[in-house]
Amino acid sequence: MLKKIPLELLKDNPLQPRFDIKIDDESTIDLANSIKENGLLQPIKVSASKDGHYTIIFGHRRVMAHKRLGLQEIEAIVVNIDENSTESRINALIENIQRENLNPIEIAKAYKDALDSGLTLDELSTKLGKSKPVIVKAIKYYSLDDRIKDYYTNHSNAKKDANVLYEISNCIKEGDAQWEVFQIYQNEKMKRDELLRLIANYKEKKAFTKELDVGVNVSYDHQGIKLRANFLTALTTDKKTQLEKELKSLLDKYRI
Repeated sequence: MLKKIPLELLKDNPLQPRFDIKIDDESTIDLANSIKENGLLQPIKVSASKDGHYTIIFGHRRVMAHKRLGLQEIEAIVVNIDENSTESRINALIENIQRENLNPIEIAKAYKDALDSGLTLDELSTKLGKSKPVIVKAIKYYSLDDRIKDYYTNHSNAKKDANVLYEISNCIKEGDAQWEVFQIYQNEKMKRDELLRLIANYKEKKAFTKELDVGVNVSYDHQGIKLRANFLTALTTDKKTQLEKELKSLLDKYRI
């Protein structure tokens, strides 16, 4: 059902991935100018509450833009959803995640909220049509320094290279260093490949030496993997297969 709803009757959706939307955000100002010029192109979506209020399912920024313009009501699609049910909460999250204009931090928060709401990684992967590694990597963005999160909140045109953001979150643990490298990334002070090499320099160096059951010594350091065996070329087919399995297990264990 489509109807005009007073802004004063709207309340935030606690599972909305767009966190901390402000009336003076650059993207809110741009949207307000667009609405003033062209009108509201897409109504917001809300669910009716028993207390006469409406919970925003999606459209938080459109509501904020209306407030900036001094408008008193907004056009909304009203649906009957029990906002306290787990299924409805998850459906609202999925709908928000599938919007194309979410930034990487908002996506990470939405994935995290969906999993925290009881959805398994397999279920989330199936519902979104995204692989589990893609979802797990995206969630890593939420561990980034708060200044990076704030940057995406306040800069709608911020660069969003998923691989760069993952490498920053995965390789750099200290917040100041994350912020420094992120600023280099946003300001285009070096090429992408150079930036990735810079980020890699922060990664904790791992080194180990291990003798495998097939009688091969394996050592690993910053120069890579070295195999040492007296008769490596003389290994039987079964031994070579076993060696491959043990090497794979070793590489998985140390995440090489």
